[in-house]
Amino acid sequence: MADPFFSTWNVWQTNNSANKDVNKAKIEAILADQKKLEDEFLKLNNYLKTQWITNEQKIEVQKKMQQLDFQYKQNISSLKSLWVWQSSVKTSNTSTTKSWSKISIKQFLIWCGILLFLLIWWLAAIFYYLMGNPNQLSSVWITPQTAKTLLQTFVVIFFWFLFLLGFALVIVNAYRLITVKNKSKTWYIFWLILWFIVFVFSIAFGSSFMSKVNNISADDLTNPNQLLKVYYNLKDTSVLVWSNPNLRLIAPGIINFGLNASLFDSEILPKLGQITLQNIELDCSNGQKLNIDMKTTNFNWWCMYYDKWNYPLKLNVSYINSQTSENLVKSFDAWTLVFGSVIKVSNKDNSVKNIPLDVIVWRVPSKVSFDASEVFKDFSLSDYKIVWDADWDGNADKSDDVTFTYVYKEAKVYHIWVRFPTLNDYLYTFPVRVEQSDVPICEIALNEIKWTEYNIKANFLDKSAVITDYQFDIYDSQKSKVIDTIKNKNWYIDYILPSKWVYSFIVKFVTDEWKQWECESDDLEIGSMNFDILYDVYYKSPQSPNFKKIDKTNSNMYQDWNLFISEIPTVLKIDITSVVPDFPGLVKKVLINSKPVLSSNSKIFEISLDENKDYEIKIVVEDVNRDVSSEEIINVKIKRDDIIWKLLVTPDTVWMDPFTVQFDASTTTVNDPTDEIVYFTRDFGDWDIKKNFSQSVVSHTYIYDNEKENWEYFPFLTIKTKKWRELIIGSGTRIIVKKALTNLKINIDSHPAQIAKPWDKVDFSLELSWLPTTVKRDFGNQNFLECKARECIETSKIFDTPGIYNIKVFITFDNKPDLEWNINLKVQ
Repeated sequence: MADPFFSTWNVWQTNNSANKDVNKAKIEAILADQKKLEDEFLKLNNYLKTQWITNEQKIEVQKKMQQLDFQYKQNISSLKSLWVWQSSVKTSNTSTTKSWSKISIKQFLIWCGILLFLLIWWLAAIFYYLMGNPNQLSSVWITPQTAKTLLQTFVVIFFWFLFLLGFALVIVNAYRLITVKNKSKTWYIFWLILWFIVFVFSIAFGSSFMSKVNNISADDLTNPNQLLKVYYNLKDTSVLVWSNPNLRLIAPGIINFGLNASLFDSEILPKLGQITLQNIELDCSNGQKLNIDMKTTNFNWWCMYYDKWNYPLKLNVSYINSQTSENLVKSFDAWTLVFGSVIKVSNKDNSVKNIPLDVIVWRVPSKVSFDASEVFKDFSLSDYKIVWDADWDGNADKSDDVTFTYVYKEAKVYHIWVRFPTLNDYLYTFPVRVEQSDVPICEIALNEIKWTEYNIKANFLDKSAVITDYQFDIYDSQKSKVIDTIKNKNWYIDYILPSKWVYSFIVKFVTDEWKQWECESDDLEIGSMNFDILYDVYYKSPQSPNFKKIDKTNSNMYQDWNLFISEIPTVLKIDITSVVPDFPGLVKKVLINSKPVLSSNSKIFEISLDENKDYEIKIVVEDVNRDVSSEEIINVKIKRDDIIWKLLVTPDTVWMDPFTVQFDASTTTVNDPTDEIVYFTRDFGDWDIKKNFSQSVVSHTYIYDNEKENWEYFPFLTIKTKKWRELIIGSGTRIIVKKALTNLKINIDSHPAQIAKPWDKVDFSLELSWLPTTVKRDFGNQNFLECKARECIETSKIFDTPGIYNIKVFITFDNKPDLEWNINLKVQ
């Protein structure tokens, strides 16, 4: 009772004029009956959809609808006999065709075919790329074997899909070619040929590509970047190169290397077959070759790089073939180090030597020039910000000058520290070696007499040295040339410099043993329009009653040359540590909003900030005689926090279960005299929450959750004031509760089944409940390890020979009985 059921009356009206010979009375009676059947059928259908109808009623209704449907079909047969149905069918088909005229099946199939074609070519392009670059799968931490399996699976799915698609469409088009009559068969022939080509292509190329995938080796799939752990030495730390995208390598630089032992054992060793591993050598590509320490899997020295270059690293694996007893060596690409720029190191005589350990800048005294101009060009740094520390004392020797000279007067190794604030936050370092001299060592002292007249004196560290002749060379530091030479029998001269410029002085001398040498002064800037002002800033406030130094290079208080103060009143202390050049008679002063700040020694100035407004602090150095001055400006922004908080956690943040911690927020204050703290809400991080209580100091006991194996907690404190201010703070660290132990136990973390392969790195750890005095380890192979306290609670060992090893540990305590434990490890 679908479309004809509702359209019969309209059909009859449309064709009434064409059927004048039909018995109108009979037709009208049948159509009236059909109308009744339709209405009754609709009512029953709606009733069937109600929720409250029972199953018995539903069966009865369905029977009644079947009867109506049967009667309806009989009436249709009667209408057919009266020549009405033929017209009905014609009109119905016309209506249906019109309703579907907007949707073309042919167009739909064409678009589906186009999308399928594009999908196939897209997948083919991806597969082609992976065939040429199979190690891309390894670069996302997929193991080589898994990468090869993925490529094989891709080949099977892709070409089987093409095979089945081509085969099916060949059959379909062949069938249509045979069965279609009275119609052009050109397109069927075209599609038959096209899909037959696809069918043959899937067989031929599928076999070829599967063969290529099967021939891919571990070398092709192994990502070489994972074979080495590459660490770049910076000040006080080493940074893993490939995990720090902001790091830029700058020569000279020191690189330490470690082997990714797990990847090497699982992917490289099986490829070599049955072997006995002898050694792993790293070719640093700079002339250095390093051998590995099999126990630590680290290479036994570092590599020093001096120039901007790409350095390809290789691993040379030496081994004995167990079947042929041959000594073999195989090389693997391991990494490419990219040093993107260089700091040039030189001296006047160009006698700088580069060796694998450090940069040798000749004998003391030695004046060394550093040039970092290429760094700014290579990394497109527009802001020339740089900080130099040439003598390894932690204080900046020069700032914001890309070239820098320094005179080394003592023979030793110095570590140069350089920072580029606009590049990153790393402090670059490299070693410079100054060698001992076999002649007397001197230094030049410059004392101003007046204006541009100076006393130039050569002082010798060895007071017993006998000098027979002196030669004083006055040197133009900017043009690198001698402008005057004075020979003298005395160790000093007075000299008037010709004009405002940058000078240096070289004193050449001859001893009574006919040994000749020289010493050189620092650069002297005469009439300079700029002084380098070095200063430190300290602050104190009600929250911090003692002066604290503000780190200008790494502090939340210093941002974009602005000093932000969150609490008033605050007292600032400006300590002018040095001025370069430091002439006699310099005037040092500090101004706040153009008003002078008093000082008792022209070195330390204290400033009280007690108003909620911005301040400008100006540090001024003047040379009245030369009419030159320089200034440093500190913009102070008052940005008061509503609540100034401090949360102390005592006695510690890590201990054994049970662990009682005290949280102290008593020094927290409100930065508003009309407001005050009313209560605290504490979330201790272990589902224990204490709401709305006034105590600022509380204690809480944490336990180790054995059921959930939970051992770390993150507490939070919510502070609310009378004026509905609210602040949520954390302790700044996590609370770690270690599981309470009652005895000693050895864990083999890397091989919990206690079975390892030769040359596996086996990780051991101990579980014990008290701090030991000594720990003695016996690895069962005549290798022993002894350490103090917790120094070797965790350790690693490599076993190269198959066998069963009985691992023993002996623990001693200051005031407890000694403990002993053993465990077996099978190496096969």
